Amino acid sequence: MPLSYTQNMEDYHLALAFEGQQTGFYIDVGAGHPVADNVSLWFYERGWKGIVAEPQHSLARLYGSIRPDDLVYQGLIGALTGNADFFHVNHLHGFSTTVQTFAESAKNFGVDYTAIPTTMITLADLCAHHNVSTIDFLKIDVEGAEGDVLAGNDWTVYRPKIIVAEAVSPGKGEPMWESWEPILMDNGYKFRLFDTLNRFYVAEECPDLFERLPSERAPWDAVIHMYEIG
Repeated sequence: MPLSYTQNMEDYHLALAFEGQQTGFYIDVGAGHPVADNVSLWFYERGWKGIVAEPQHSLARLYGSIRPDDLVYQGLIGALTGNADFFHVNHLHGFSTTVQTFAESAKNFGVDYTAIPTTMITLADLCAHHNVSTIDFLKIDVEGAEGDVLAGNDWTVYRPKIIVAEAVSPGKGEPMWESWEPILMDNGYKFRLFDTLNRFYVAEECPDLFERLPSERAPWDAVIHMYEIG
């Protein structure tokens, strides 16, 4: 039985869509820890490579020793290239964000945050800098700023085959996708799966992937979950 590293079987659902594909390329925005709750590790272990974008130094530095074949961008991905405040939530790094109101909400869990000026580039600039051509999947988990990441892409040039984006508000789980889903719909993407946390979209030019990607979340016991073994 396969081992899923993710919070909600995101890696397993993507693996079903790309079953049989031996190599590939991903972009993991808000990559977090290189193992725990990581969507792209499943694919890295199987020979894929990609770009991981993670603004927190304590996490980004781990990739060099654990996943040396990945390209690491330590910074923010957003709607504009420049600088922005990154609100680092102390002790609960998964709540860190560029949206101050969401950082404030982390105080409900007994933690505070620190504003850190951080370099930001657009997704299009990231791809251009690394001469990206084919993107098999794009994963976005940036605690409420997913729309900014999507707004910074050139959809005529850089077209991930599958996009998986966190779609609910940090801590509360309220729907957030209404504000940014039109960007994808207007640029030729079709909604396929909502797993209660993320929404999956497939480029209209990839009907085979659309059919292989489940339209409903797989049974929870289809995989071994990382937290079950420590």
